[in-house]
Amino acid sequence: RVLLPYIVPAILNDLAIGVTFAFMTLTIAETLGATTGLGYFVKRFISYGDFTSVMAAIILMAATVTVLNLLLTLLKKKTVNWVK
Repeated sequence: RVLLPYIVPAILNDLAIGVTFAFMTLTIAETLGATTGLGYFVKRFISYGDFTSVMAAIILMAATVTVLNLLLTLLKKKTVNWVK
C-alpha cells in the first residue's frame, strides 16, 4: 500500500523523459523513411533550401514537446502534491 504512492513521482518524471525521447525518435524515423510528418517536411524543406520553413518546423516540434512536458508537470503537481 505504501510502495505505489512512493513510486508515482518517479514514474511521472520518467514519463516526461520518455515523451521527449519518443518524439525525437519519431522525428528521426520520419526524416529517414516517411512520406508524411514533421521530420519528412524538415527534410523536404532542407532539400529545397527553404530554411525559414525548417526553423518553423523545428520550433513547432519544440513547442509540442514543451506543451506535453508542461501537461505532465501539471499532472504531477495535482497527483503527487506531497513531493516538494
